[in-house]
Amino acid sequence: MKKRLAFLLTLVVVFIPQQWTAASSNAVPQQGTAASTGTVLPPDAAPPAQQILRLPNNGPEGPYLDEDLTIYNRQDGTDLIQEPLVVYDQSTGKLNPVAAQSWSVSPDRLTWTFTIRKGLVWSDGVPLTARDYAFMFRNQASPKTAYDFTYWTETVQGIKNWAAVNAGKMPASALGVAAPDDYTLRITTDAPRSYLPSAMVYAWAEPEHVVAKYGNTWATNLTHMVYSGPYMAQNWQKGVAITFVPNPKYHGVRKAPYTRITWAIASGNALAQFQTQQVDETPYLSSGDLQFALHTLPKDVVTASSYDVWYLTYNTYTKPFSDLRVRQAFDLVLDRQILANDVLKNIAKPNYTLLMPGFPGYDPSIKAPYNVAQAQRLLAAAGYPGGKGFPAISIWVRNNPNETGFTRPAAEYIQSEFKTALGIDIGIKVIDQKVFTDNINKHEQPLFLVGYNYDYVDPSDFMDLFVTGGRHAWSYQPYDQTVAAADHSFDQRQRLALYGKAQHILAAQVPASFLFVPQYNFLWNPKIANPPLLPTLTNDWMLNTYVRK
Repeated sequence: MKKRLAFLLTLVVVFIPQQWTAASSNAVPQQGTAASTGTVLPPDAAPPAQQILRLPNNGPEGPYLDEDLTIYNRQDGTDLIQEPLVVYDQSTGKLNPVAAQSWSVSPDRLTWTFTIRKGLVWSDGVPLTARDYAFMFRNQASPKTAYDFTYWTETVQGIKNWAAVNAGKMPASALGVAAPDDYTLRITTDAPRSYLPSAMVYAWAEPEHVVAKYGNTWATNLTHMVYSGPYMAQNWQKGVAITFVPNPKYHGVRKAPYTRITWAIASGNALAQFQTQQVDETPYLSSGDLQFALHTLPKDVVTASSYDVWYLTYNTYTKPFSDLRVRQAFDLVLDRQILANDVLKNIAKPNYTLLMPGFPGYDPSIKAPYNVAQAQRLLAAAGYPGGKGFPAISIWVRNNPNETGFTRPAAEYIQSEFKTALGIDIGIKVIDQKVFTDNINKHEQPLFLVGYNYDYVDPSDFMDLFVTGGRHAWSYQPYDQTVAAADHSFDQRQRLALYGKAQHILAAQVPASFLFVPQYNFLWNPKIANPPLLPTLTNDWMLNTYVRK
């Protein structure tokens, strides 16, 4: 679902030779090799005064500094300022305990008990307890909150009674969460879900004592903000930048290597900013920007893998895509090799299924053949010979300036193929992110080019996208039954076999055309240790980096 940083639109920049120096500041005194929070840095680390990370703009500014309230309308940095129950460690492939120091499941496999670490406090000195997590779930489920990632809480986490509470049909007290004491959090699901602890990566503490006073607007400015994570917001200049500094009241297990993190909000030429040492990295590079970077700054180019799949999804609830033959025809004229290797050269790899290489459950046997003649026969059989009589529709693309550098050329390729091979004129609409999200959730448009980045490393994270009532406008009982059986099983071998079966159902029924997996390339200041080379999830990757001497 989430990305570390996104692609950058192609820009024209002037090359300036690099001679990197560590950022300096007179505001933080030098304290040897330990950060101001007590985080001990490696011997090759620069002094604390130089431990400053400068990040470029990462898309539209969000009004909320709280990811519990909104996934799609938040400001960057929320992962660093609040404490999650768990964190996924991409280097080990394991789930690390954070606020939850341990967890267990009941004999009926419906109730999970998380033991909350003692000694945690909010930045105002109020103890952080299990009740802050229970409150977070109830506040998230409240109809008044209008949480924008209900697919996750209802379908993936499957918290008991979540849909009914969110619809106002049941009180918040009926939600399947409880905190019987300060250090015990219990979560009851609607069915057994072996991956439930992994699905807690987006469960951050919510300060009940603050929300009780100020409501959900507490996170719209810094006046009433309190923090539970290793960092706190020092300054939020709307439209310009946000600055984070270590939280002196933090007593958790996460590190705080930097004395200051500055994140730009104002849009700008990130390549030029990188060349003039205003930022320490660029967003992911478009194909054009990558060619420029390889020519001018080859030693600073870093390539990272991803668990991020992009696809064209069809609204099967209405014509014309309610007809399987139309979906098959569209799918057959999309050449993934040309799209990934030519159109998106060096920034994508072809992909044919919902899962991707390296992810548990990936099935390399699934392919999508390129067959124009068969596509034309299917389209004619569906009543649209040569594209005649096909309704006027458009591909919706999300208007995120950090995505359109690759989604726009991909959409234009798709548009061209449909016209050339099928005789169908398809439009392209670049849509505001909130409107795009609302419409894909409501299943109101016929065609979306959309991506999904992993949330945790388990096939359920992706496979649940296409269950009835999930993210997409498709309903197929055999798929639902297969995925449900996999989701509810605690036998990993059985689960993988069932998810494999579900992938073949997707290939046969074509609710979407799976197209490519991004290959992320970005520029990185070599003075910063440990660039993120593996698929990243939250901003915790920053906590494993530091400025070298």
